[in-house]
Amino acid sequence: MLTQNFYSTIIKTPLKLVFVRHGQTTWNIIKRYQGWQDAPLTKKGQIEAHLAGKKLKDHNFKFDICYSSMLKRTIKTWHIISDVINQNYIPHISNWRLNEKHYGDLEGLSKEEREKKYDKKKIQIWRFSFNEAPPKLKLNDFRRPIFNEKYKNINPHILPLSESLKDTLNRALPYFNDVILKNVLLGKNVIVCLHGDILRSLRKHLDNISDSDIAKFRIPNAIPLVYEFDKNLNVIRHYYLASNEEVMRKVHETEEGLNTLM
Repeated sequence: MLTQNFYSTIIKTPLKLVFVRHGQTTWNIIKRYQGWQDAPLTKKGQIEAHLAGKKLKDHNFKFDICYSSMLKRTIKTWHIISDVINQNYIPHISNWRLNEKHYGDLEGLSKEEREKKYDKKKIQIWRFSFNEAPPKLKLNDFRRPIFNEKYKNINPHILPLSESLKDTLNRALPYFNDVILKNVLLGKNVIVCLHGDILRSLRKHLDNISDSDIAKFRIPNAIPLVYEFDKNLNVIRHYYLASNEEVMRKVHETEEGLNTLM
């Protein structure tokens, strides 16, 4: 078996990994928290994915494999991107560990419904903080992943009833390290289609962002984010395939004008 050191000597650096957050969904428009609920992309979301693909094509990105969550908004985003870059023949793997943060009892609630049920300030803490999770789903709640056919082969005891951002990171990190980064280390060109909160959690890990700062951190829809690593998987730099002005505009559009840390 070839060792990591052997691979490090023959593979060119920097090693690259591309993230893309999915585009707008139908539930974004009506302001319902999605989490693990499977809302589809809107027409605008499909256009955003197409533009993400065009940016990748314009920068001559070629990929060996794509990873996404098991939710249709990231899968559809990849299908659109792969058509634009003419790479829909490469392997695409969906895994539940890459799903969005689970919003527990907030999932599917309209703004009016959740603010009637819970304190508005507390909702904001549940949404953005690192350590606090929304209220858990009851065991008989139809929104539980255990009642969804797509998760039938997953141990029900490890499927979440609610998650903080910390829980989301702990759930995703083993798969990210053992599968995704392993392929990056082997010199493969990897793209990952994800959601806003799970991408926030991974960026916290990669960039050593503090618990307090991550609460102010926002991710724009459908602008490719490139990470470059050295042969030891230390982050060299990261950058969006867009101007700072475009990123900021998209952040404000995506997050309704909330402040951001880039």
